[in-house]
Amino acid sequence: MNDCKLCGKVEALPILSHQHHDHVFDTFPLSVERLSGTYDFIRVIAPHDLCSTLQPGDTVAVTGELRSYNDREAVHNRLKISIWAREILPSEDEPDNFIHLIGSLCKPAVYRRTPFGREIADLMLCVEREYSAAHVHRCDYIPCIAWGSVARRMAVLPSRSMIELCGRIQSRRYIKVIDGKPEERTAYEVSIATAEVMEEENVL
Repeated sequence: MNDCKLCGKVEALPILSHQHHDHVFDTFPLSVERLSGTYDFIRVIAPHDLCSTLQPGDTVAVTGELRSYNDREAVHNRLKISIWAREILPSEDEPDNFIHLIGSLCKPAVYRRTPFGREIADLMLCVEREYSAAHVHRCDYIPCIAWGSVARRMAVLPSRSMIELCGRIQSRRYIKVIDGKPEERTAYEVSIATAEVMEEENVL
């Protein structure tokens, strides 16, 4: 399970992302306002036909799934996160940012407390992609973050635990020092609102 629904504003004209055989895919940044008034900026990839009429400032509803891949062309190997859009439609709705995932823990969660005493747990979730061909097997690796009581429950789970969660996709900027030089980067993760451990008989 990997479904997300976003409603936000197109921040820039779509540009070429890549081409696969005869299929062309574009990419553009989507901004989604939080209740706090701050924004998450999320990279969207979609077939060219879905993006050809988009203009900066357009409000659109995007449905699709959260994908990850390793950028091996970068100097340092990096996990890149983006929305793989199935549908993009004009919208006048309020900002929306919702994701529903089912996956397994790659490793035990990292539990800690912030300087202000808030409980937090970092998780890496492995989510299988759905394909019609039985011989094709690929996964996306999705960084997730949990708070409070959810963080405590996630912190005691062993690797390969199956989890169903709902939340939102968030972006945050940070500084990483590479070869002695500070470099501004953007991290993407799923902020968990609810999470449940799935019983083995409920796992397909």
